[in-house]
Amino acid sequence: MRIEQLRYLVTILERGSFRRASQELHMSQAALSEAIRNLERGLGARLMDRDRSGVRLTPVGEDVMPHVRAILESERALRDQVDGYRTLRRGQVSLGTVNAATNTILPGALSAFNEEYPGIQLRITETGSLDIVRAVKDAELDLGVVVRLEDEEVKGDELAFEDLLGSHVVLCVQRGHRLLSRESVSIGDVAEEPLILFRSGYLMHDLMSRIFGDRNLNIVYYTDNTESAKRMIATGVGVTLLPEFSMVSDLLSRSGEIVYCPLVGEYAGIRLSLTWRKRAYLPRAAQLLGSVIREEASRHPMSCCAPPEGQRTG
Repeated sequence: MRIEQLRYLVTILERGSFRRASQELHMSQAALSEAIRNLERGLGARLMDRDRSGVRLTPVGEDVMPHVRAILESERALRDQVDGYRTLRRGQVSLGTVNAATNTILPGALSAFNEEYPGIQLRITETGSLDIVRAVKDAELDLGVVVRLEDEEVKGDELAFEDLLGSHVVLCVQRGHRLLSRESVSIGDVAEEPLILFRSGYLMHDLMSRIFGDRNLNIVYYTDNTESAKRMIATGVGVTLLPEFSMVSDLLSRSGEIVYCPLVGEYAGIRLSLTWRKRAYLPRAAQLLGSVIREEASRHPMSCCAPPEGQRTG
């Protein structure tokens, strides 16, 4: 059994076929098939079946895959540990992020990281928090920046979370909106307005569902993109709720096209958090990126963290 055979096995499963895997690995299908047969002969068991619909693991394959991934991760950790003693001239870090981070702390953090470590390739994916958490758990991403509710319990013990920014939700409306003339605005007032809501799978969808309860709402626009929601607010399509930390430095807010105001009542606070796998080895480059993100967050007016003194991630 050789490490490359295990890597071939994982690539086939991830790509769903020998053909696509062979293209990614830059080898012939025949050579790839022979490598898998040699692996199976060495282990004395068939690991996968293939048919017209693709490939699937046998029961034995299902049982051994966690060990296969653990071996590959250990090999990566070994190589990365050695590389960590050298100058970080090359490498890759994968980061998943929500829009709230893209519009607050990430631009400065990524710019600083690229300037300090120009040889490290950053692979950034912007999506919802649930997708990011899943991808970090499955080792598809090294790090994630997600939004969480202040009172949310962490499920399971696979991931660590560290809060970066924190605030409550605020009402976001077009300049000159009639609600701005009131001394205070309640959720009941907001419920009577044309509303922009976020799709399922995004934290703001869950939070707004909790806040509005069973009220009858006039929903005029669904989106999975915060910037789209802001543009709709600026043009008067509707109003919405957003974390205050995502509005403090927002361009539409600074220009006065969008105005935000607090709501009457106590609602769960929102946290922008860094997450990573607890028990897995975190590459040196990912540790450094985490530190740069923390340092940038510490400068934000709604920061939850102090500038890091050392490498705390990992």
